[in-house]
Amino acid sequence: MRDLFNNETSCRRRIVATYPYHDEEGEVLYEVVRFEPKSFAMRRPDANGGWIWDMRGVRRVLYRLPALQGCKLVFVVEGEKDSNALSGLGLAATTCPWGADSWGDEYAHQLRDAGAVYIVVLPDNDDAGHELARAVEKSCLSVGLTVKIVDLPGLPPKGDLSDWLAAGHGRDELLDLVGQIDGIAR
Repeated sequence: MRDLFNNETSCRRRIVATYPYHDEEGEVLYEVVRFEPKSFAMRRPDANGGWIWDMRGVRRVLYRLPALQGCKLVFVVEGEKDSNALSGLGLAATTCPWGADSWGDEYAHQLRDAGAVYIVVLPDNDDAGHELARAVEKSCLSVGLTVKIVDLPGLPPKGDLSDWLAAGHGRDELLDLVGQIDGIAR
């Protein structure tokens, strides 16, 4: 009985997902680690095959940066899970570490330098998601990229792309929502 209520045992976090962030050449710079109960942390590789649980001196990059190289159309979402879902549909997608309030202008430069021309932002259905969409739009426009924000219809409050896909929507419907962007058709 004591083991059932041992706070130290019952509150331990366990890793349920890791999301590696690579530079343009594919070298792992850091990982975002997801735990249960739900929380996140970042770590960087050490020189011995292990990890250092801080980000001192590490260049921040977009998630899936090597896969964005040469892609004219890139989707920006909030979270690695959503980025992976779009990638699974054959679409170039990315996010930035630490969620909605962490977009920086350097990410727009990384998109442009990767060859992106058209950016589609799919915000989560909450205030933070819409703030992220506006931040992405502003910084991407400042480096000459074309940006379209697409609100996914039918999302519940705080819903995201993964919720929309789980509700039975798919790639073709998403591309219909995006429509034609300056000559790029689906």
